Amino acid sequence: MGRILECISTVTRDKKKRELKLDSIKETTFTVPWSAKDTWTGVVSLFVMIIFLMIATIILPEMDVGAFLILGELLFLIPIWFIGIRKYRASWRDLGLRSFSATGIAIGCGLMIVSWGLNLGYGLLLGRFGLQVQPDFAPLFTETASPVLVL
Repeated sequence: MGRILECISTVTRDKKKRELKLDSIKETTFTVPWSAKDTWTGVVSLFVMIIFLMIATIILPEMDVGAFLILGELLFLIPIWFIGIRKYRASWRDLGLRSFSATGIAIGCGLMIVSWGLNLGYGLLLGRFGLQVQPDFAPLFTETASPVLVL
């Protein structure tokens, strides 16, 4: 069970004393269906999966890095599915995977374009002074028998 303090009214400022006052605060509670034991089960399974992935990199050093990352990320969904969806009949929406609006996508794309512009400007500025934007990490991963140990 968690507790959230929720402000019902706005914060007002007393002009004479220069103090902040809260007009009223309402305490609300919420519950989740899973227990602390389920949470610890998820945490332990996370560490077990990380160890499993480290062992997999030792056993299969020639595996494609992209495929390894995709399979590793999908593996992390197993405890979420088992505890949240299978055991408690929660939906993916209950777990936060909901639809989104076109406005949200537009804002995300716009911010990405701004980020690319800033990175381009930063790269041009460094290039003007003969500096490298980012060192090449590819040889570090290709010459290492187990790239996960480097991370």
